[in-house]
Amino acid sequence: MFHYRWKAEVDQISASRRIAETNLPIYIKFLPIVNTLMKNKIAKTVKERMSNRLWVIGSNENTEDQITNSFHNLLSKLSLHLKDRKYIFGDKPSYADFGLWGQIYNSWTDPTPRKFIEKDYADLLPWIERMLHPKDEGGYESWDSLSNTLMPILKEEVGEIFLPWTSEITASMSEEKEELSVMIKGKEFNHSIGGPQKYHVKSLAVLKSKFDVFRGKPDIRKHPF
Repeated sequence: MFHYRWKAEVDQISASRRIAETNLPIYIKFLPIVNTLMKNKIAKTVKERMSNRLWVIGSNENTEDQITNSFHNLLSKLSLHLKDRKYIFGDKPSYADFGLWGQIYNSWTDPTPRKFIEKDYADLLPWIERMLHPKDEGGYESWDSLSNTLMPILKEEVGEIFLPWTSEITASMSEEKEELSVMIKGKEFNHSIGGPQKYHVKSLAVLKSKFDVFRGKPDIRKHPF
């Protein structure tokens, strides 16, 4: 989401103006000229700051294609998975829905991603809108019911991309490195390490602690999500 939002000029302008709008005092909105001047000033500041911070999330000339290819692959597979179900694990929202929806919904609010999401991944739209007001509409499905369309996402996006990357982030930050280099699907993925990456160190630790709860349990496939 961050990559698309702050890469192209059209998306930078759209996002910065919306952010500026939310930061205006209410009384300013009743003063048209002042409102316009303030909004333009805030939007310009936001645009300049954020468009120069793509490196923070690992976006650069080396990683750009890998980032966009991964996002499109996720959208494609998630669209198929959600075609005939309300939420990722069935009829009830979970952390998985909230985690993915935040990125995808915000991408959808930007001009460039909105076009290709609505054109190529239209089956995601009901889920995107449903998650604005999520509710429990039933239970979770069994793994046997989910696995056909969920396993490709877990394998290709989590197992082959996210986990190798976040593991290397953790290792690199523990060694106080300023650059990260890791092989992702046979290609080098290199970028500078910024302060926000510390949150990935924390999230990986939480994932490991949760996984340890199930380690070695033969009935894990039967466990409700």
